[in-house]
Amino acid sequence: LEEKMRRAGVGSGGKSTADFFEEVASAAPTPGGGSVAAAAGALAAALSAMVCRLTIGKKKYKEVEPLLTGLRDRAEVVRAQLQEMIIKDGQAFDGLITARRLPKDLENEIAAREKAIFEATKKAALVPLETARMACQVMEIAKDVAANGNVNSISDAGVAGLMAKAAIEGAIYNVKINLVGFSDSEFVRVMQKEAADLSQKSSGLADEIRRIVEGKING
Repeated sequence: LEEKMRRAGVGSGGKSTADFFEEVASAAPTPGGGSVAAAAGALAAALSAMVCRLTIGKKKYKEVEPLLTGLRDRAEVVRAQLQEMIIKDGQAFDGLITARRLPKDLENEIAAREKAIFEATKKAALVPLETARMACQVMEIAKDVAANGNVNSISDAGVAGLMAKAAIEGAIYNVKINLVGFSDSEFVRVMQKEAADLSQKSSGLADEIRRIVEGKING
């Protein structure tokens, strides 16, 4: 899977998996946790698509082939979206840093800087929330893949569920950190509510996936 990612490139920048890992490990603040969360979600979608491909065309699974074909296509769409979020998360954080570095000597500069920080902070919270939404879609796909896919790949479907759950919780951390001290209390309330709902929903999906996977592994 890593070799496939290396050949395809991570996100739209065409960077290899190794490049991405090196950038995460560097002293640069981006790519950071939000990008890693998106990458985890993309990997979960990729694994789900793989299990679909290992099921489609098998006589034993002929009846569920249309379902798995649809799940494969859905997984590929959200995988591409999450790969884009790897880049977008870093861009959002960089935009916030840029806003904070704007001049603040004159009165008009202070006002312009405050407005820029306000908008950049919103974006920095909205981007990881979108990542969490996408990763929740991946969990739904992984559940159906686990329930209907090739039993020989059931552990892969299980790992897809785990990775997607990690993507959601990681993205939510990045939502919350950007809301600390934010002045728009209504925006904060709405964002926190959706983040909590996504966490709760994904926990239910995680339990379902675990039950399916362990049931099939243990016979």
